[in-house]
Amino acid sequence: MIIGTCGNLPPVTIIESTQRFEKAKKGTTRSYEQNNITSFPPTEPKLCNNGCGFFGSPSNMNLCSKCYRSL
Repeated sequence: MIIGTCGNLPPVTIIESTQRFEKAKKGTTRSYEQNNITSFPPTEPKLCNNGCGFFGSPSNMNLCSKCYRSL
């Protein structure tokens, strides 16, 4: 059974489509550990160094966005 065509591509059967999908899936599937080799474990949020009560960000010298903008 033909499921359809797309533009100038030849028609594809359900079996061919399923086989292509399974082959592509095998080549791209990675485990959770493989995807997170370079990631860092989650850390506890740190309060702003100015003591305003908001959370700071390491990219903002541990200041919240409001305190960082006021520098």
